[in-house]
Amino acid sequence: MTSLFVIQAALRLVWPHEVAQRRGLEAQLQWASIGWGTPTAFGAAIAKPSNRVIMVGGEGAHQLTGQEVGQFYANNLKPVFIVINNDGYLVERWTCRNPEETYNDIPKWKYQQLPKVLGCEDWFTAKVTTNAELDKALAEAQNADVGVYIEVITDRYSIPPGAEFMFNATRAKFDQTNTWKEWKEGYDKTQS
Repeated sequence: MTSLFVIQAALRLVWPHEVAQRRGLEAQLQWASIGWGTPTAFGAAIAKPSNRVIMVGGEGAHQLTGQEVGQFYANNLKPVFIVINNDGYLVERWTCRNPEETYNDIPKWKYQQLPKVLGCEDWFTAKVTTNAELDKALAEAQNADVGVYIEVITDRYSIPPGAEFMFNATRAKFDQTNTWKEWKEGYDKTQS
């Protein structure tokens, strides 16, 4: 089965280029619209149901359009959702003078329960907090003949190296005086 990856805009900055070339990738960068991934995955799955659509995105964006998960089930589609839960709008935290502002926080959903609430009774769901748990869930997803929904819990400020480049490249525009590393070190000190 051919896979098609659909990823939120911020993740495209760090997505391995070789995956995009080998597997197929849909990523919207022009407007960086939050919430774009879930409906795009649905459209891609409807257009070519023989593909296994894999949607990777953050929980903040997913909250805007997550109710569409039920449409996959209603149309007998079997996507793989990988929802990265980092406790808020991480991209917004990158570009904000004070990343701890409460407007960067979002309601805490029980994401792994979302498919069932939306009618996807037989889907495989998992909530993972370690690499070993993620490996196990992905192995199960690979063999699943049903929709898959995996919530991946990460640290609040865990960002891939490519995303750190984005923060540092845009920091002057947002009146940031520190690099990401300097800001994160200061934040970590306040948490100990």
